[in-house]
Amino acid sequence: PSGTYSVSSNGGRSIGAFTASLQVGSSLTWSNKTSVGFIDRSQPLTVNWSGGPPSGYVVFGGAAGGGFYPYAFMCVEDVRKQTLTVPDFVLNAMPHTSDGSVFLTAHPLQNLFSAPGIDAGYFADLSSDSKTIGYQ
Repeated sequence: PSGTYSVSSNGGRSIGAFTASLQVGSSLTWSNKTSVGFIDRSQPLTVNWSGGPPSGYVVFGGAAGGGFYPYAFMCVEDVRKQTLTVPDFVLNAMPHTSDGSVFLTAHPLQNLFSAPGIDAGYFADLSSDSKTIGYQ
C-alpha cells in the first residue's frame, strides 16, 4: 500500500546503527498487459503503465528457458514516460518457448541509504506486475 515505510537497527558486530525510509506511491500497473499473450520475438514490444513512484525508474524484464531461467532481459525507463519499447533484437535473443514470464516493477536500486560497515544499502519496494507468457 501507499505510504512511508521505515526500518532501523542498532547495528551489530560488523554493521553500525542505521535508519532508512521508503516512500511508496500508487501501485505500478502494467496497463496494456492483457494485450500481451505470446511475445513475437521478431517484433518490438511496447509496454505502457500507470502509477508507481512519482519519480525514478521502472524495470521491465522477462525470463525463459525452464526452471532455472537461463535467458533473461531487463529494460529500464523513466517512470514518468509511462511507456517503453523492448527492441526486437533483445526479444530475438530469447528462446522459442511456452515457459516464460515478464514483469514490471519500480527499479530496486534507487533508494540508497548508508550505514557504517556497508558499501551501499537499498530499501526497495519489490512488488511487481507480472505475467506468464511464451516467446514465439
